[in-house]
Amino acid sequence: MWLLLAQSSGVASVKVLEEGPDYIRLEANASSDFASVLYLGENYDPGWATKMDGVQVANHVLANTYANAWILQVPKGTYTFEIYYGPSSAYRAMFYISIGAMILLGC
Repeated sequence: MWLLLAQSSGVASVKVLEEGPDYIRLEANASSDFASVLYLGENYDPGWATKMDGVQVANHVLANTYANAWILQVPKGTYTFEIYYGPSSAYRAMFYISIGAMILLGC
């Protein structure tokens, strides 16, 4: 995962606070306002989402025909990113239908 800057300066530090298979929390300290791309090198899936200081980031795009990226305007100061994966509601519905069917069939 990378935070790629559109300018040569702007971020004093970025550190990973928490990481798991479907969740990453970062803290960044920006010394000035800048445009950037948050790049997550996982297979692109619309189920990946990110929040910056608790606010959903909307512009999730396909990067390099493979990965997830979000185009951001990062304000000066300290902020937190939360990147997480949540399967679609259709996937969840199929999961619960499958579990119910297995219970009914006695498997």
